Amino acid sequence: MSEHDKTHEENLFFVSFSVMGWIDVFVRRGYQNILVESIKYCQKNKKLKNFCYCIMLRSWSLYCLF
Repeated sequence: MSEHDKTHEENLFFVSFSVMGWIDVFVRRGYQNILVESIKYCQKNKKLKNFCYCIMLRSWSLYCLF
């Protein structure tokens, strides 16, 4: 099993995503709301412990425990 497939209990993770081509996707409130609702869903149903997140024009970052 690769290291990426293993579960690490109670570790803090920094997760960051960016848009291909660096297009300004998250300038629209609707797309920002999709991200926020997805984070809320994972908190409620997937036991995600979120400390903070930052939505920027072309990317977003998240500090969390899985």
